[in-house]
Amino acid sequence: MPLNMSPGSDDVGRRNKKRQQKQKQGTPLRVDLETMQAGWQALIDWVRTTFQNRVRLDTLRPLPQFLGISVATGCLHGEAFSPPVRLRHLDKSAAEKIKSRFSLNFQYFITNYVLIALLVATVVALMHPGMVLFVGVLYALWTAHTAWGYQELFMFGVELHVYLTYPLRSNVLTALTLLVVIWKCFWPAIHAVVISTLLIAAHALLRDPKHIDLTVGDEQLEDDYTGPLATDDNDEEGGMSSSDSSAVLVERPKQ
Repeated sequence: MPLNMSPGSDDVGRRNKKRQQKQKQGTPLRVDLETMQAGWQALIDWVRTTFQNRVRLDTLRPLPQFLGISVATGCLHGEAFSPPVRLRHLDKSAAEKIKSRFSLNFQYFITNYVLIALLVATVVALMHPGMVLFVGVLYALWTAHTAWGYQELFMFGVELHVYLTYPLRSNVLTALTLLVVIWKCFWPAIHAVVISTLLIAAHALLRDPKHIDLTVGDEQLEDDYTGPLATDDNDEEGGMSSSDSSAVLVERPKQ
């Protein structure tokens, strides 16, 4: 005996099938202006918190300590810079040694690295006076726009606030800002970021934390930072066990 299927049951089956497909696909990713602003604000808050907690004047390491210069001789110490791993000792722990060396130096010299980035950005900006000029003009225009606000402005009997409304000024300045950023600031910014990254990465990877003199320039550093650092291939060649020099340089919280 044939079964009679009603049209309503077919519609219910199709709706259930579509609902299951949507559940499998998950929530669609929506990118709009509000989402971008929220993400940008979260990034700014994270950077501000990091700078306030870790980038301070009292964590700026002395130049001899940063460059590995011996105070006694005034020359670069021979063991201040060394590769984190030796080519003939590459093993599964090589990546971990590189990561540990980079992380330790980055945490210890973070204020110095920020200063390097600022100095590089300053030098690059001075090499592009046109960019500095356009950025200065934009800054002046945005300042005048903010000070003007929604107030009425008359000039030679002309009501400027009627023709140059607040939204119009905002849109024009935004377009000009994007134009200047792309035309004048993009490549200098790329150059500054690349140069800073190369300098910081090279120092963080090559500066041997085991040969950091904790008493250079600051007698309190020895009380704040204790313990020898992780071993490298030089210690392994000398027969030193990992238990003797596997401690990690740890910053103690100040009382």
